[in-house]
Amino acid sequence: MYVSINGAIQPRSSATVSAVSDGLFYGAGCFETLKSYGGRFLHFQDHISRLNGGIQYLTGSKAHQLNAAVLKSEITTLLEANSLSHKQAKVRIQVSLQSQSTYDLPSGIELSTIITVAAVPERFDPRSLKTSTITVVPVSCKPARYKLSNMLHYRQAAIDAKRSGFDDALMLTVDGIVAETSIANLFWEHEGTIFTPSDSCDILPGVTRDVFIDVCKQMNFTVEQGKFRRKDIMESRQVWLTNSLLEICEVSSLDQHSFDTGTNLTKQITDCFKEYKTRNLS
Repeated sequence: MYVSINGAIQPRSSATVSAVSDGLFYGAGCFETLKSYGGRFLHFQDHISRLNGGIQYLTGSKAHQLNAAVLKSEITTLLEANSLSHKQAKVRIQVSLQSQSTYDLPSGIELSTIITVAAVPERFDPRSLKTSTITVVPVSCKPARYKLSNMLHYRQAAIDAKRSGFDDALMLTVDGIVAETSIANLFWEHEGTIFTPSDSCDILPGVTRDVFIDVCKQMNFTVEQGKFRRKDIMESRQVWLTNSLLEICEVSSLDQHSFDTGTNLTKQITDCFKEYKTRNLS
């Protein structure tokens, strides 16, 4: 396998970065994960804009913006090196502060950009969820709109859920409001209305989340964004997760409570999503 470090393709086994950096010491970095559809992407610019927003947050707007066209070219070369040009693949772009400045910003910002790719399955089976005792971090402590490298709370929630035999963790806010899972945004249907936590619930508002909302509205469904409790999900019939890799994935259960899967509604939504991709991949 090969990786790209600052635009240079290297064998993964011998690729290295600095051992002394804020990225390593403090997790001062951000990333984006997206799916390659044979070298094409869904809303590529939206992902890069969010990545650049994270960089500016971390560097006090001192760093240069990453160029989307250059990144896409580097990803294309890396996919070719890993024989993934014509397959579905996970692409992760990781940007970290290369300099060491402890809690100060250096006069000159040095960044390292690491791109990795890996094959992903064509589809994902329904997921089982376990409510986590670990909460999401309030936006007053850390902005939720960027994928910042320090995601230990998500990681630990997922590990705890998997140790208990579940696929993922449902995470709440510190006030007990439904937020998201450790890796995805959350939707559910009740009496013909689609519900999802709003941006005020300390969620990462994903790119695919926005697509799902658009698709549901195109199908003339009412989408209600707001603050909800776990019991609201339990009263629903169907639940879905969304992110760039899963796309739209059904939830089979939450804390052993089962939901319907393989329904006509899910098929209709996924078919509409496929049509959306056909029109918007680039």
